[in-house]
Formats: sequence, structure tokens, C-alpha cells
Amino acid sequence: MNPDGERRNFLGGSLPLTGASFASMFFIGVALAIVGAAAKDVGLSPSQIGWLISTKYLGFLVAVLVSGWMADRYSKTRLLFVGSLLLSAAFSLFYLSPIFWVNLIVIVFVGLGAGTYEGVSDALLLDVHRRNPSRYIAVNHFFITFGMAAIALYLIFLQLDWRRSMVQAGVSVAVLAVFYLLARQRPRPARSPDLRRGYPSITHRRGLLLLFLATVPAAGVELGTVGVLTSFLVDLRGSSIQMAKIGLVIFLAGILAGRLLSGVLIRESMIVRYLQVALAACVVAFGVLYFVDLGRLTLVAVFLCGLAISAVSPLIFCLAGLRWCDDPGTVMALVKASVPGGGILLPLLIGVISSLASFSISLIVFPLASLASLVLLCVAVARLPEQKTA
Repeated sequence: MNPDGERRNFLGGSLPLTGASFASMFFIGVALAIVGAAAKDVGLSPSQIGWLISTKYLGFLVAVLVSGWMADRYSKTRLLFVGSLLLSAAFSLFYLSPIFWVNLIVIVFVGLGAGTYEGVSDALLLDVHRRNPSRYIAVNHFFITFGMAAIALYLIFLQLDWRRSMVQAGVSVAVLAVFYLLARQRPRPARSPDLRRGYPSITHRRGLLLLFLATVPAAGVELGTVGVLTSFLVDLRGSSIQMAKIGLVIFLAGILAGRLLSGVLIRESMIVRYLQVALAACVVAFGVLYFVDLGRLTLVAVFLCGLAISAVSPLIFCLAGLRWCDDPGTVMALVKASVPGGGILLPLLIGVISSLASFSISLIVFPLASLASLVLLCVAVARLPEQKTA
């Protein structure tokens, strides 16, 4: 029995729940990379790729907002059980049929399952780890990038049966579903008046709105680099296609290293200062990478860019959850809704500028977006509520 008189099983302990959260985030990374993993094998056209990615992010966005709101009201493990069922089925069914519109429906459920994981997992860690939750949230997001990197390495080196691998992923997520069904975790009580009113009242919090706006360009820098880095290395630095793919893996390795290090080193009192330093470093790092020809040192700059941007989004999520601790799931979900926006906005700007000027000039978006995120964060900090003690 816990201090509140509630019976809790072993699976509801901090270690099993933390491990399950990390595994869930790994499969978010797989879900984010699924279209790229499928494109070559099934012969997707650029138009079909665009439709699949957009539809997936739409499902992801809806699930993040709904599941984050529900995480403050209902059992988080039950919500994660539902997300696991959706993602397991979607992984197993994706391109089982060659009919495009069928897979367009399936990819919606990939987004819904992954978005449920994203919307609930960090809130669960805030409940489980009352001391230094930023450590666990940073490492949690390490596993998203680890999942993406695993897919990238698979595409480059392993050349395994793609369909069989997706079915295996579906089975693995089904095992997670069983875990979440059996686990018991006491939901956080609804204490805030805003919690009962939901999202409309939260959107009036200026500090939270500024955190949302600060995350849009930061997320865009990270996701946009994943999208354009190989083209940059081939078209503007003369790399081979194989070397450009390795460059992408090196960028993801920088993100992995940065999230792991920040999880180990950064404490709650250091989050704001770390974010300011990291975003200032992004301005310099991305400016040097894209506008200074470093020759053989280019891949070093790629790694440093990944290191600089690595923990920005996860720590902004954590900062929001800590400062609005009465309804952290709802608040973090609202900030996380900025991620798909950034992932769409920056590539769109690059495309527009490239058509009007050139691809090389369009890359100025990356350091400018980092600077915009830094300015918005500094303004937001002055409007954040004081952190409450658990």
C-alpha cells in the first residue's frame, strides 16, 4: 500500500514505468521515420510521400492535444495502453496492402498512437520522478532520436526485410500494451481551476504562449536539418550520397549525445540558463555549418549542431510542466503542438526562398530561427509563474 492507501503493483513502480516510457519514445522515433523507411521499398512518389507525412503529423497533433489533456484527468497507463494498441496495429498493417488510400488511413493511426505516447509519457515521468524530472525527460527524448537513428542505420547498412521488420515492431509495441494494461499508476488529482476549463483558458497565459512560440523555430531547426542535411552535403559540399547519409547519422548522434549529457548534468535550477546558452550556440553552429566551407571538418560541425539543438525542445517541455505543475500534461501537450508546426514551417520557408533565390541562401533560415527562439525564450522567462514545490 502507498501512503494514500492505494494498492500499487510492481509494474507501477518508478523503474518499470520509466523503462516502458523510454521504450515508447523509441517507437515514436520509428513512427516518425516510417515513411522514409517505406519510400524506396514500395516506390512512393514525392506527392504520396507528402500526403503520408502530412496526414501522419495531423494524427500526431490531434493525439498529443487530446491525450495530454486526458493525462491530467485519467490513468496515464490506461491512455498509454490505448496508444500502444493503435500503434501496434498500424505498424503491422502499414503497406500490407498496396492500395495507397488504405495506407493513408493506416498512417493516421500511426500518428495517433505516436502522439498519444508523446502526450502522456513526459507527464507520467513528472509523476514518477518528483526530483530532477528534467533528467528523465531529456533522456526520454533521447530515445525518440535513437529510434530515428536506428531506422537510418538500418536503411544504410542492414538492408533487412522491411515488411517483416514492421510486423516485429508491431509485436514489440503489443508487448508494451500488455505492460501498460497491467501497470497501476495513481493519476494526478485535478487541483487547478484552469484544469476544469481546459485549453481555452490556458491559451491566455502569456508565458505559455511565448514558450509555444519559442519552440516552433527550435523544433523547425531540428526537424528541418534532418530533412535538408543530405541535400546540403551533396549539392553544396560535394559529398557522395553514402557520405551524406552518414552525415545525417552523425547529426542524430550529436542529438543523442546532447540529450544523454543534459539528462545527466542538467538540474531544474539550470534549465533556463542552459536553454539560453544552447540556443546562442545554435545561432553560431548552424551559421558556421551552412555558410563556412570547413572541408573535412564539416562533419564535426554537423555533430556540434546536433549537440547544440539536442535538448532544447525537451527542456522547454519540462520547463512548462514544472511551472504549471497543476496540469502538466495539458500544458506540455500544448507546447508540444508547436513541434509539427516547426517541422512544416521551416521546410516551407526553405522551399519558398530556394525558388525565389537559391538553396544556399535559404539556409539562413536556420541561424535566424535559432535567434528567434532565443529571443522568445528570454521574453517568456520573465512571464513564467514561480515553480511550486512537489
